[in-house]
Amino acid sequence: MPRKRGPHSSDASVPVAVRLPNDMASAVFGAAGATGGPSLSEWLRNVIRRALGRRLDYDAGYEEGKAAGWADANARFRAALKESQ
Repeated sequence: MPRKRGPHSSDASVPVAVRLPNDMASAVFGAAGATGGPSLSEWLRNVIRRALGRRLDYDAGYEEGKAAGWADANARFRAALKESQ
């Protein structure tokens, strides 16, 4: 049975990328308390929501975490299947 499409699927959202100078990137990661891209994404979405005057979406990070958890579990399951063959 297919999974229900989440709020970050290709038919519901668009990825946006921006290149920052190293000093600005370090400042952004520091302000977000992030060590990598995945931990930075929800902070950036909330900054954009605030800039547009929209309410914060506290469930979005939970949904993204579920998706990441599913992808990790699926990858480990597939690796285990390959090892058993």
